[in-house]
Amino acid sequence: MERITSLQNPLVKEFVSLHQKKYRDEQALVLLEGEKSLQAAREAGLEVLHILSFENADTKVMEKISTTKSAPKVVAIAKKPQYELSEFKKMARIALFEDIKDAGNLGTIVRAACAFGIEGILLYGDCTDEFSPKVLRSTAGCAFKVPIMHAGAELEEFKKTHAFIATVVEGGESLKSSDFSDNFILMFGSEASGLSKNLTNICNKKITLNMQKGTESINLALCAGIFFYEISQLG
Repeated sequence: MERITSLQNPLVKEFVSLHQKKYRDEQALVLLEGEKSLQAAREAGLEVLHILSFENADTKVMEKISTTKSAPKVVAIAKKPQYELSEFKKMARIALFEDIKDAGNLGTIVRAACAFGIEGILLYGDCTDEFSPKVLRSTAGCAFKVPIMHAGAELEEFKKTHAFIATVVEGGESLKSSDFSDNFILMFGSEASGLSKNLTNICNKKITLNMQKGTESINLALCAGIFFYEISQLG
């Protein structure tokens, strides 16, 4: 492959177009930045279509493609993973997040899910793009290890196979004393509004994370990580 020096090169333009969700969705492609993301994609069996590095592209090209201030050593384009509802229905431990907007939070949540045995993540409502470059970077190499899928009316199909557990600020069971032996979908709302009535109305039980008096709330990713860890300790 000849060294790429022009910002007008068609391949460079294809990389840059993937900064936008619209094009990622239309082409069913993801932009991978850094060696960890590329390795994660390969380990997940994704088809990697193009790879550029400082060895075959000028610095200005790598900087143009990068979504960060400092260009990574390698960037790549891969096909998006495709997950089916049937795969999720076979999972025992699923987490659901409603209206999660912060890409860094979602990436951190994926890392925690990977570390503590959450098998899949469902996104409900108006959520950030799980395949945005920032989310993928924030997973620190855990991208694609935990399947993520958007769900709406499809939740109805889980009612016979999974318990719906709502996390609430107050009034729920204690996390420490809760039973997670059955298949479950653990639901988290946004930091600003919590879970919507659509979700609290279908829950089988509610759980509250007990905190010190005077603590109004904690970061969503931190909260999810605590839940995931505690559940993992139950065996």
